[in-house]
Amino acid sequence: MQQPIEQPITFKGKLHAGNAWAGLAILTITSSQITLRSFLVEYKFESQQIAALEQTDSGSVLIKHILTEYPSEIRFSPSIAASEVIAQISRIGFIPTASIEDVPIREGVPIRVLSLIPMVILVVFLLVMDNLLGWVKLHPHQFGKYSPLGMTALFAFSLSIRLIPAIQNFILRPGRHIGEIAPSLNLVLLVSGVLSVASILMLIGMPELLVLVLGFGLLRLIISRRLNYEADQL
Repeated sequence: MQQPIEQPITFKGKLHAGNAWAGLAILTITSSQITLRSFLVEYKFESQQIAALEQTDSGSVLIKHILTEYPSEIRFSPSIAASEVIAQISRIGFIPTASIEDVPIREGVPIRVLSLIPMVILVVFLLVMDNLLGWVKLHPHQFGKYSPLGMTALFAFSLSIRLIPAIQNFILRPGRHIGEIAPSLNLVLLVSGVLSVASILMLIGMPELLVLVLGFGLLRLIISRRLNYEADQL
C-alpha cells in the first residue's frame, strides 16, 4: 500500500464559489486536508467533509462537500490539467470519505432579494446627494466621479451584513448561511471600502492621481499577501 506523502503540494489557479468568481487562488493539499485560498475567501476541507472530487467539462476541479456554511458549488480551475490535480490529490493520500447522499441540496439564491431593496434605495439616494452637493467640482480634471456618502453607506451596509446575525437572518432565506455569499460580499466590502477612503481623501483636497495610486497599491498588497504570491507574479 502506498504511504501518504507528508509534504504539502500547491497549485495555482482560479476559484469559483457559487455563482461568483472568487479570484486567483492557491490550492494546498495534504494527506488530511484541502485548503483553497483566494484574496476574497478561504475554504478548508477534511476528508470526512468531501464526498467527491470531479473534473468538469470546463477543466475545473469540482469539490462536492457537505458543509452548509460554504457555497454548494466550489470549483478550482488550475493552471495545469484538472486530471493531474485530482491524480496528485489521490497520490498524496487524501481520500474523500463523506457520503454523496449527505451533500446538501440547495436551490435558488441564499438571500431574500426584496430585503435588500431599502438598502439599495438609500445608497442610490446618497449617491444622488453627493452629486447635488457638488463635491466633484473640487477636482475639475477627474477620471471619474467619487461618492463619499454613497460608498461609505454601501461599505457600512455590507459590513453590517457580514458581522450582525440579526441582519443576516433578515436578508437570508431560511436554512441558508452567510458563508454562501462570502465571495461577493467580501468583494463589495473591499471595493466600497477603498472607494470610501479615496472619496473622503479627495474631498479634503488630496490630489486625485495620488489617491488612485495609493488605492491600487493597497489592493495589490492585499491580494499578494493573501495569496502569498510575490508582488511581481500578479
